[in-house]
Amino acid sequence: MMKFCSAGVKLLLPILCFVLLPAAAYGASATVDCSGATPGAFSTITAALATLPSSGPNSISVKGTCSENVSIVNRTDLAIFGNPTATVHSPNPNVRLLFVTSSQRISIQGITFDGSRGVFITEIHAST
Repeated sequence: MMKFCSAGVKLLLPILCFVLLPAAAYGASATVDCSGATPGAFSTITAALATLPSSGPNSISVKGTCSENVSIVNRTDLAIFGNPTATVHSPNPNVRLLFVTSSQRISIQGITFDGSRGVFITEIHAST
């Protein structure tokens, strides 16, 4: 039969919190290579978004030229950034290229959105 020292058990919980909580604070990330050439990378921003929790901090790095319409709905603390040549073209000219709604603290940098009916942002919630 094993006995645990009560002081050792009391010390274990704070150590676990110190080690595990910082990892959770960084959130999740995903990589998108629209060409499909990078092993393990998603080929669309939409596919990458589907794997991330709705509340971040989360980030998506994008490279290449994507052919998709991107919808960001009910997201918090999301950063999407591209390399200097990252571009999103719409496969459907009658749909918004980028649609953002019911979200807050969304950052999109270094990506060219080209064509379609443009970008539409609505129902942005101010943080308190």
